[in-house]
Amino acid sequence: MTKVFAIVAAVQLLGLAACGSSPTASNDAAVSPGVAARTSDSAMAFTSHRTPSSITSCLSSRMHGVHRASSGTATELVIGNGARTNTWRITLAPAGAGSAVNVHKPSSDDGSVSEPELRYHIARCVV
Repeated sequence: MTKVFAIVAAVQLLGLAACGSSPTASNDAAVSPGVAARTSDSAMAFTSHRTPSSITSCLSSRMHGVHRASSGTATELVIGNGARTNTWRITLAPAGAGSAVNVHKPSSDDGSVSEPELRYHIARCVV
């Protein structure tokens, strides 16, 4: 049983470590209209069995500079230093028993948060 769990966890982590995925219709339907308009610029889009508050708590404990904002049922996490154009945005919305997660790259990167580090922490917090 432990081996099966390890294989399932490894497959999920490999999926997150890939170069990302395109948003799905189910993800777009789960977020508020203001957030849904931005899903096309997602670096990653997927669902998690964990709740938005659980993911927020986990990421806040693992990374510096995590700022939280809520818009309707969606939660937006802004990660990074400096201007908003230099920050990563993670949108979390309730989806069934878990969350729809969209990760948005900064339009200009100041290097305050490395993409591999962010992907690693997201993988740890959504599984």
